[in-house]
Amino acid sequence: MCLLNGGIFPEVHRPRRAQRLLDSPIGFLVARLSDRKRFGRGLAAVFGPRTQPSEAELDGFWECASAGNGLRNYHRLIRYMRERRRHRERWVGPLLGGEVPLSFINGHLDPVSGKHVVDRLRELVPGAEIHDLPEIGHYPQTEAPAEVLRAYTAFRQRVAATDAERA
Repeated sequence: MCLLNGGIFPEVHRPRRAQRLLDSPIGFLVARLSDRKRFGRGLAAVFGPRTQPSEAELDGFWECASAGNGLRNYHRLIRYMRERRRHRERWVGPLLGGEVPLSFINGHLDPVSGKHVVDRLRELVPGAEIHDLPEIGHYPQTEAPAEVLRAYTAFRQRVAATDAERA
């Protein structure tokens, strides 16, 4: 399994102000007040400084998020943060102690789940396969697609070679 930036460890997850507000009793109101400008500013803030999305890319993200009144559900979708805390052992335990090969591709400049998450992973799983992207933010697949593809391809090749040795 190959994971990209994410708040895998709730104890080091750093939600943005908008996420905390969405997960509050006024979350429904925050979701309804969201507009393209606020959305774009918040999204761009989790990208790396040299990999900022273009206005056209932000328009695409906005189109996806707002289609079918999708923003009206953001206060419900954000509940994953609570669920991640509540089910931490059940969800994280198998990832860290399982038999499935694990790789992590991480953008260090992500303020939500950047280098601090990698540091925690290294603490819990010394020798974990980690592909560091020091100039990248929260969306490595968008900010550095070629690097993500190279890291993933290398991981898959190592897994295939290991599987071949076992056979």
